[in-house]
Amino acid sequence: MSLFCLKELEQSQMGLTTDELHSRIANAGHEAPVQRTLQREFLEFEKRGITISTSRKRHRITQKQENLHGFMTFMRAMSLDPVYSRHFFGDLDARRGADYFAGRADVIKLFYEIFDAIINHRLLTFDYTPQSDITLLRMKLRSKFQHTDAKVIPVRLLPRFLVTSGNSFLVLGEYYEKKTFYKNHFAKPKSRHYELRGIGKLAQAEVTKPLLDLNPLEIYRNSVQVWAGGKEYELELEEFWYDGGKPLRKKRKVNGEDEILSLAAASLGRIRIINPPEALKVRAHAIGLPQDLIFRFE
Repeated sequence: MSLFCLKELEQSQMGLTTDELHSRIANAGHEAPVQRTLQREFLEFEKRGITISTSRKRHRITQKQENLHGFMTFMRAMSLDPVYSRHFFGDLDARRGADYFAGRADVIKLFYEIFDAIINHRLLTFDYTPQSDITLLRMKLRSKFQHTDAKVIPVRLLPRFLVTSGNSFLVLGEYYEKKTFYKNHFAKPKSRHYELRGIGKLAQAEVTKPLLDLNPLEIYRNSVQVWAGGKEYELELEEFWYDGGKPLRKKRKVNGEDEILSLAAASLGRIRIINPPEALKVRAHAIGLPQDLIFRFE
């Protein structure tokens, strides 16, 4: 109910009176609280850092960076709540969340629609703008030969988990790919995840039964910082952490090329990948990383 209240206050440009908010809560199927309870909710929002402006007895949440940070603090508390924690995976950092969603006007609505769909097993449809430069390039090339959009992908997803890891905020779920042009003719679902800031035109669809056994702990078991997708690799790393010290060699499994390359690049030469596979060399060249900084060839 609290997340619904925040969503309604965010979406109402003219603001809502307490009576109007009370009616919307009841009409949405939530247990309608007494007005005194709503006032206590407002105080709790304020404690989390969410400022609710009031003018002529109408309340609304303004689109400010401070309110965005407050909302991320609210979502972090929700992710730690025993009632809801099973729907989250990873650690939700309020500061990173505020930076991640900076400039977006409907963040609370985005979280509400996804989280409500997770709880009630509702399908979501949305347009997705890939956050990977490589994927965007592939889409642009494909659009030259097929009647497809060069910028967005239409997605039909049954969301199962909200995933927060490092600097990424993801929704993990069951993706339904259109099999033919016939209505409701989809292939069997596959496990996919999508960056939240790439999601647009989000809408809920019908209720459906989950079919996949998704275990985030298993899916992200080899995550270094932010799981970016791609092939799983077992690599040998050479690490220098102290001036004049002997390098340490470790073997490590990682999920995806971008993740390990970003870690090596950020170390500024303190982590190098020994005899990298061809795919990593190609990806490093594509994104402009100097090979002498991140690789060691023997």
